[in-house]
Amino acid sequence: MKKSILTLVFVFLFLFSYSQCDNPISKTINYKNGTSQEVEYCGATDDNNVPKGQGTMTYKNPEYPIDFKEGNWVDGALNGVGKVVYRDGDIYEGIYEGGFIIKGTRVWKKEGLEYVGSFKDTNFHGENGVYTQKSDNQIIISIGQFKNGLLVEGEIMIETDLITKTQTGSFFNKVLDDGEEIINEKKSGVIIITKYEDGDGTVVYRNDQNSYNPADIIGGDTFSVVKLDRKGSVSDARLAYNISLEIDGLKGDFVLDTGAMTFKIGKKMFERLKTQGIEFVDLNKKVISRGVGGISNGKTVILNNVKIGDYVLNNVVATVSLDSNFSLLGTGFLLKFSNVKWDMKEETLTIFK
Repeated sequence: MKKSILTLVFVFLFLFSYSQCDNPISKTINYKNGTSQEVEYCGATDDNNVPKGQGTMTYKNPEYPIDFKEGNWVDGALNGVGKVVYRDGDIYEGIYEGGFIIKGTRVWKKEGLEYVGSFKDTNFHGENGVYTQKSDNQIIISIGQFKNGLLVEGEIMIETDLITKTQTGSFFNKVLDDGEEIINEKKSGVIIITKYEDGDGTVVYRNDQNSYNPADIIGGDTFSVVKLDRKGSVSDARLAYNISLEIDGLKGDFVLDTGAMTFKIGKKMFERLKTQGIEFVDLNKKVISRGVGGISNGKTVILNNVKIGDYVLNNVVATVSLDSNFSLLGTGFLLKFSNVKWDMKEETLTIFK
C-alpha cells in the first residue's frame, strides 16, 4: 500500500512540475574539469531563481548520463522525496539530502538489478537492505547490513535451475566468512550443510551420506549386540561375515565390510524389496564405485524402518546396485551409531546408541 501511495505522489509531482514549463529556466553548469552542461528547470524557485520546492531539471546534452531529476528542491539540490533518471533507464528514487539519496530504491533495468534500503555517497550502506540480481538462469537476493556497497552481515539466497543456496552469517569481500551455507540440489534432492569459520568451510551434514543422529535411532538400550553369521574359513581364504537387516520388516543378508564406505543393496535384493512394497526416497543421484571387482553403477536412496539388532533406524542412505547382486554393509552404514565394536572372537558387532 505504501509503495502505491508513493508511486501516485511521484506521478503527481511529475505532472505538476511539467505543468509549469511554459517559462522554463535554462542554465549552463560549468564544472571544474572544464566541461559544461546545459540544463532546463521547470518548477518552483526562490527569489533568486534557484530551484526550491517541487520541480524537474532536464539535462540537455545527450552524452550526459543523467536524463532528468525531479522532486523537492532546496538551494538547487534535491532534498526530500525525489528521483534521478538516467538515459539508460537506471533510476535512483527515494529520500534525498543535499542532492544525495539516503534511503530508497536503486534500479538497473538492463542488468536486472534492484536495491532497496539506505545509501551513503550513492553506495549501499545501512541495515535491512535488500539487493536483488536477476538473470536468465539465476536470481540472487542479499538481505541485511550493507557497508560501502557490500553485504557484511545477513543472508544471501541464490536460485538457479539446478540448485538453491542460502548463506547466512558475516561476509568479507562478497564471501561468507563466518556462518552457515545450505545447498539443495533440485534434481537429486541432495542437501549439503557447511559451517564456515574465518573463511574455511567444513561440511557438517549431507543427506546423501549417513551420519550420527540420535533421533534416527529407535530403541531403549544404550547398546545392542548383533550376532554375525560366519561364512567360509581361514583355511580356504574365504572367511567372511554376514549380517542380517530388516527393511520395512523384510529380511536381507549383507556382507560386513569394514574396509568399504558403501552400504550397498544388490540389484536382485532391491527388486525383491520393491516388489514386496518397501518405501524409499530416490535421490536421483547416480553413483559409480570402483573396487576389486571392477566398476559398478548404482543410485542413491534413503530408507526408513531399517532394523539391526534391537534398533530401528530412519534416514538411512544406501546405494542400490544397477548391475550387481552383491550386497554389503560398510562403515557408511555404521556411521549412524555413536560407536561400534567388532569382536571377531565372539563373532559379534556391538552398536551403541
